[in-house]
Amino acid sequence: MDVARSKGALVVIAADVMADLDTLPELGNRDKVYRRSMGMALRNLQMARMKDADVIISSDLAGIPALSDKFNLHMYEEGIRSARAMMPRILDILKSKGIR
Repeated sequence: MDVARSKGALVVIAADVMADLDTLPELGNRDKVYRRSMGMALRNLQMARMKDADVIISSDLAGIPALSDKFNLHMYEEGIRSARAMMPRILDILKSKGIR
């Protein structure tokens, strides 16, 4: 966000592609606990970066492996659906900043 603002962006829109990490997983072994710990650390960094965005688009990607190419189309379609759902808010913000 800071880079976009420093370049003069009047509106910053963030895409939250890690929203599924806010759910409670089953932690059955040491590897799952480690992966979850790393995921939460990354999530905290991401949330700190997004806090200054005017709009945050969150997609429901729960249960989709982040590094699997098999789900790219589903992830893309969910992102489009989420962005369209936020369009009224985005348009309101643009209008409030004098952007058409």
